[in-house]
Amino acid sequence: MSVPIELAMEEALRPGRYISEHASFSLVNELESVAARIAEAHPERAVGLYETFIAACYEKADEVDDSSGFSARSAAACSPAG
Repeated sequence: MSVPIELAMEEALRPGRYISEHASFSLVNELESVAARIAEAHPERAVGLYETFIAACYEKADEVDDSSGFSARSAAACSPAG
């Protein structure tokens, strides 16, 4: 039996836990996996899940090591070059 999407989001985001720069790569992979599961949900349910997921990812950015000079929050605020 598959883990409910909400639980998968919580497990991937690890609320309250600091994520090292090295571990951030696996975090991104886990978050992409959760996003793929949300995409498979019924559209009406997916909207609410995406809203929650995006807000939680935004909050998680404060708990990710950006010592390499790359800021996840800054990158999220940038628009693609066009």
